[in-house]
Amino acid sequence: MDVKKYLAQTDDLILASIQSGDVPTGALLDDDCWQRICRVRLQQEDAVDSRDWRSLSEHRIEAFCEQPDEVILHAILQEAISSGFLLDADSWRRICQVRGRNISVVDRTTWIAICEQRGNAGG
Repeated sequence: MDVKKYLAQTDDLILASIQSGDVPTGALLDDDCWQRICRVRLQQEDAVDSRDWRSLSEHRIEAFCEQPDEVILHAILQEAISSGFLLDADSWRRICQVRGRNISVVDRTTWIAICEQRGNAGG
């Protein structure tokens, strides 16, 4: 499903997708969608089993880590990596791997900005 179509859904439909674990990968990776998913979950906290939420969050991290190097490299160069991915150990490891394989492409200033964003995201 297209990210815009997912965002256009009612909260009830988004809640149903959370409960069923049927959130499209594109929605998991898109910051606006993920924020909406989190808002719906907070509003309906009693309706979402904590194990289902944990599973969905883990699926989000896995989906990010499985992205091709080119996609992650583009996000690095645009300094457009969600703070959730910067703080997750597996995602950070993947980001560092991509940067390491493309060290001549990622300039020092960009990498410092990503690292600072990661530090600021932690609190």
